[in-house]
Amino acid sequence: TGLSFQLASLDQSGVLNFWVVLELPIANEAGSPTDLGLRPGGKVKLLHSSSLLAADRTSSRDAVKARQFQALLLKILPTDSNHFFIGTDLGLVSHGTSHGLKALPKFYRFQEVEERPVDISSIHFSPFKLHLFLVGCGDGSIRLHAVSRDRPVAEWRSSTAGEPLVSLQWSQTRPAVFCGLDAASNLYIWDLLESDAQPVITERLKADRVTAMSVFGDSGQQTYSGVALAHQSGKIELHYFTKAFTASSSAEEEQLESLMTEAF
Repeated sequence: TGLSFQLASLDQSGVLNFWVVLELPIANEAGSPTDLGLRPGGKVKLLHSSSLLAADRTSSRDAVKARQFQALLLKILPTDSNHFFIGTDLGLVSHGTSHGLKALPKFYRFQEVEERPVDISSIHFSPFKLHLFLVGCGDGSIRLHAVSRDRPVAEWRSSTAGEPLVSLQWSQTRPAVFCGLDAASNLYIWDLLESDAQPVITERLKADRVTAMSVFGDSGQQTYSGVALAHQSGKIELHYFTKAFTASSSAEEEQLESLMTEAF
């Protein structure tokens, strides 16, 4: 009882809405004619608290080249809920704050100077190095960013042979491992300590199209990890990783940080 938390929602025009979710002590079976956030008989109430235009929706400081973008997905910085990250249809990740000073950098980009009209399909922050995040794109390219810099630490353009990326997620037990799923139901496993050029494993899952992926594991015990795959038929499969992709060495985080430093 007494549950209360905040959630955020985003529309394509870049309007970010904040809501407060409250649990009421007693349910009202009749509901409320004025409170549209409470269903009849419900105990959980949704209150709209504030809204803001998450970005000016122009992608360049140059007014001649400036283009309006669509907001496609939203992520909140794990270490500071004031900072939000929005994937766009121009290959950019917009960075802003819900209150206080403006966030820098304003945009995270590809390595090249020119923008590319590509959908950002996935953003995922590392559970170990909280300042690092992966960006997956509609042309199959992958970027690894640090929060403090607008250009990527690393970028891979041809890992999916052009297939759009559906999801990118870090391993929950190994800092240098992440998984990717593309629109052709190909599953990729990357181990940056083994190869920083290409995936170390590619599994082609053609029989029943995979529509979603979720990586799981216990970072505390490191006794198991794997990936859950949702198929078009409605079936959900759990695939467990071997020990090599589950148990990390004591120096793995430092090795990953060293790779990132060399990239800078």
